[in-house]
Amino acid sequence: MKKIMFIAALAVSMVACKKDPGSISGNVSYKYNDYQGNKPDVGSIIRLYNVDKSENPAKYETTADLQGNYKIENVIPGDYLLITESKNTNTEFNDLLSQFTTKGKDVQAIFGTDTDKLAANSLALTNLEGKLNEAYSKAMSTGEQKYFDEYSAINKKKIAAEKEVYDKLSADLKSFFPASVGYDQKLEVKKITIGEAQNSQNNTDFGITFKSVK
Repeated sequence: MKKIMFIAALAVSMVACKKDPGSISGNVSYKYNDYQGNKPDVGSIIRLYNVDKSENPAKYETTADLQGNYKIENVIPGDYLLITESKNTNTEFNDLLSQFTTKGKDVQAIFGTDTDKLAANSLALTNLEGKLNEAYSKAMSTGEQKYFDEYSAINKKKIAAEKEVYDKLSADLKSFFPASVGYDQKLEVKKITIGEAQNSQNNTDFGITFKSVK
């Protein structure tokens, strides 16, 4: 009899401890250029990664509709990385990299990548980009061949450095980066908390379609 009462009490306790699921909704937008207002980023992908990977499910995913709206329901309450991937705007490799390095430990826990090394790689790429822009400016203002040659040499170093970083990324993290040199979709990476029986609101504006780069 005592055993039956214990099992019943345990079952009641488990039900009482179970948290009601929450949800997240929002809108994703962008601007085609400086002269047009916001447009819905139709088809953008929204992914939620549970920081506590022991939870099941640990990942949720949806896409923005024709108005750029989205909603993910029945989400286990807790801390998440919210990764929004644009379908209509583009940026460069290092801009994507910096989105992940700022979320250090959480990115490392979810994707198994050493974010301290990623941060160092991002800084090295930023330095190369600065030198590249400087060489470009000198080449355009002076027309001297030596600056065009300098620009070409620095650009080759930048491409090689990006490839080296890409090759060391975990398989899951690689999916957010271009496999070859060039533009790829902008990302926004945020840490959010989904509350019990609550809806979290998150809007993302990716800005101008293309980043202006040399």
